Amino acid sequence: MIIDMGLYSKPQIAKMLKGYVARNLFRLMPWLKANKWEGGYFWNSGLWNPAYDIRNVSDLEFYMRYLDRQKYSSTNQTILSSY
Repeated sequence: MIIDMGLYSKPQIAKMLKGYVARNLFRLMPWLKANKWEGGYFWNSGLWNPAYDIRNVSDLEFYMRYLDRQKYSSTNQTILSSY
């Protein structure tokens, strides 16, 4: 997902995205936020860990190239089924 960050900092963008997703999940599945004795899962905390990881487009291109190279194994590479 590529987002034009505009006037917002990376932590603000992460907070908005996490809040949007959490609100919609709890709206669609209210039993997630139920009390502990009612079988709820997030009764005493938020949905997300406070950490976030937002990368630049150049980082994304680097990882896409890395993943493309991982799709094809080297002929010299030993595989587990060889043992």
